[in-house]
Amino acid sequence: MFVYLRGKIGMKLNINKYKIKVMKKINVNSTNSKMIDGKLFITGLKMSGLSKLLSESIVNGNTTDYPGLGKLYQYDGPYSRA
Repeated sequence: MFVYLRGKIGMKLNINKYKIKVMKKINVNSTNSKMIDGKLFITGLKMSGLSKLLSESIVNGNTTDYPGLGKLYQYDGPYSRA
């Protein structure tokens, strides 16, 4: 994909050359996540479906056991809660 910049000097910039990290949001609900003390915790199944970029938002070492859901992992990235 090319973008043409206007100006005195005609320039063509290949934007695929520059990798821009775009974080998307994960969609969570009450069956795959819980809010505990204002922090979002997600299930292991939801965590295994995250992209590499979003999985960097998992807080290492901060887990909790929740009755009925099992082990939950703290997620510190963008999300949309339904």
